Amino acid sequence: FKWTGKIFDANTGEPLMYALIQTEDQRAYTFSDEDGRFNLGLSPSHSDSKVIIHALGFEDQIFQTSGLLPKKIQLEPTGMLLSEITILEDKPAHLLSGRYLESRRRNGASPSGVGGLYADDIFRQIQISTPGITAHDDGSAGLQIRGGDADETLIVLDDIPIYRADHFYGIFSGINSQYIDEYQVYKNAIPIEYGGKMSGMVNMDSKETLLKPTGYIQADLLAASASFSSPLGSGLGISLAGRTSYTNLTKNNSFDLSSQQRPTDELHPFTRTNVLVSTPDFDFHDYNAKLFYENKAFRIEGNLFGSHDLYDNQYTTEFRIGDDQDIKFGKELFSHINSWDNLGGSLSASYQLGNWTLRGTTYFSDYETNNALVSDLDLDTATGGSREAFNITTDNTVQDRGQKFQASFNGNKWGTSVGLDMVQHETKLDIDAFGVSALDRTISGNETTLFGEVHIEPIPELQLSLGSRFTNFRDTWFALPQLQAKYFIGDHLSFKGSVSRKAQFVREITFQDRLGQTSEYLILAEHGILPVGRSNNFMLGGSLYFSRFNLDAEFYIKDSEGVLEFSSRKLGIERDNVTPMGVNDFQIFRGTGKVRGMDLALQYLDGPYQSSLANTLSKSTNQFEKIYQNSPFPSANDSRHQVKWSNQFEVKPFTFFASYVFASGRPYTDISKLNMEVLINDADPASLIERLPDYHRLDVGADFTFPLGKTKGTIGLSCFNLTDHKNVKFLQYIYKIPGQGTTSGNEVVGTETLQLERTWNVKFALEF
Repeated sequence: FKWTGKIFDANTGEPLMYALIQTEDQRAYTFSDEDGRFNLGLSPSHSDSKVIIHALGFEDQIFQTSGLLPKKIQLEPTGMLLSEITILEDKPAHLLSGRYLESRRRNGASPSGVGGLYADDIFRQIQISTPGITAHDDGSAGLQIRGGDADETLIVLDDIPIYRADHFYGIFSGINSQYIDEYQVYKNAIPIEYGGKMSGMVNMDSKETLLKPTGYIQADLLAASASFSSPLGSGLGISLAGRTSYTNLTKNNSFDLSSQQRPTDELHPFTRTNVLVSTPDFDFHDYNAKLFYENKAFRIEGNLFGSHDLYDNQYTTEFRIGDDQDIKFGKELFSHINSWDNLGGSLSASYQLGNWTLRGTTYFSDYETNNALVSDLDLDTATGGSREAFNITTDNTVQDRGQKFQASFNGNKWGTSVGLDMVQHETKLDIDAFGVSALDRTISGNETTLFGEVHIEPIPELQLSLGSRFTNFRDTWFALPQLQAKYFIGDHLSFKGSVSRKAQFVREITFQDRLGQTSEYLILAEHGILPVGRSNNFMLGGSLYFSRFNLDAEFYIKDSEGVLEFSSRKLGIERDNVTPMGVNDFQIFRGTGKVRGMDLALQYLDGPYQSSLANTLSKSTNQFEKIYQNSPFPSANDSRHQVKWSNQFEVKPFTFFASYVFASGRPYTDISKLNMEVLINDADPASLIERLPDYHRLDVGADFTFPLGKTKGTIGLSCFNLTDHKNVKFLQYIYKIPGQGTTSGNEVVGTETLQLERTWNVKFALEF
């Protein structure tokens, strides 16, 4: 088990850094950080022992682990006078937080070995440092855990569940990292009071203070952010944060139809090396606020979160193809406008009565996205002309209203938690493709859950947790049990296991049109049309931990029911003519998913140097009765091998960091192999599914920290994708153009959309 707390000077209220927290036998110890925080991992042999807190110039305090361990400790000064002291080494913040690798915490603005464009992005830090979480999509800050989609991961900020928490088209998370104090990552079973998702969870708590005002300001080449926390009176405090973009660094790479040759120029066939570069307008901002009051037993707090993004990409290009006897002139008009917004708030109150804690929460969470994509392609020849127009418009909203009541008991050898969780959902989804209403639904429903869990230690070496959620949704009950176990052998080895069943009621559907383009939307489950998603999750693993090394391995299985795909019933593009799309061309397909894999994490900590190596081997497949003749095929996230290596080295006042990410290629459907349109159920996955090139990325950077009056300044230089490796995000089939030379009919042309190229970034930060 762990003891997490914060140490203060009793006279001044200042946090005490570098205080020693150790057990009486000195076998477990840690130090407080610059904010006075500490995290002490204790083995079962320490379930009834003494912990001593010692700081130079202060009186020691001793606590018994069998009793209640406070979160705030005040040490009295002794008045000792010392000569000058030189600190030779400062232990850096950990990449992984001790023994329990499934739970991590963030300290301040430490880069945690994450370099490049994402050095201060909390979700990118989680992606880099956590095995089993995808880190090879430059355009996705979503947390895809063990083959699942990002929508299957529960994101909670100050009791507010957040949908699609991203900025800059997924390049950055929508969470201001400087506003976050602590976070926990759960890849297996999650705390019993939470549910509604089929994968894991990230739970974040914002910064706050009752001692003195603190703040953080940062600006780089893309955006500026600020956070501020301050006491307002006895037990009353406030926290505020904001972030906004102020420059446009977007660059879209797509297929080049804009050769712009003069009529006398020699013309060549189209190739994928032709790249059309457009510069869209992009803007985002987000804001946070917290107001809280607490005394010895009571606490109440209110929270607010909001974010907005707007993407506007429009261009016109002209081209010519053919030879002097058969010249064809073309013109393309392209427009893509997309906006998405989050708005959420929560109000919670808790009361501690002895070993019991009573807590109540109410919240709202709204998400909305609007998308309009239009592409007109005009071709003129000596004998006539033709025009093809592709247009897709979508509107998608999700509104949640929730209430939760919970009672928890924490004793020496056991604990329990029971409660009631109620959520009112409403979703709206309108998809209009090629002038046809493909889907238009407004769905509402209530989710009511009774939950309970018991934690016991039958013997000092064994920890067990057994619980279940009983959820009623549309008059149907879902039993969602979970069991967790951990067994310790001495102080250096442990084994662990987890079994859980989960259900998801707000579903994500992937819309794929006839051109192979895909988009994701959220919609509430509905009997007979959109099934409730369910998954069975199993994990078995073990951990070795020493003073400098931590090694963790987990083998996992995930079987999912109710996997959804909303797609055209046809693949390919007619090469001789274009047939209008009808409403019956679209269909919601229901199927199953399987994930099998292994996560391996190695952590090394030695004074100023820290390193984390994460390796994942996995296989993720889907199976639909009416897709690919009911044959299993790789899921969109099926990258079989992933490696993430992050490093940090500190030589005051410099901190150097580097990280490397590798992922084997993901699958895509190569419709250029089709000579005509085919029903998706008649297609052969073995002949159509190919894999993108492997992903490679190296990020490097350095921070220089210096005193600036009573504040601390930081200047940082970083490089994302130092080797400028050409990583492909997806292969999209957009255009159908007339064949050239001896080719008859039309040719299907592919578009390689590249991920981010080498990108430099400079930042300046000020902390007080």
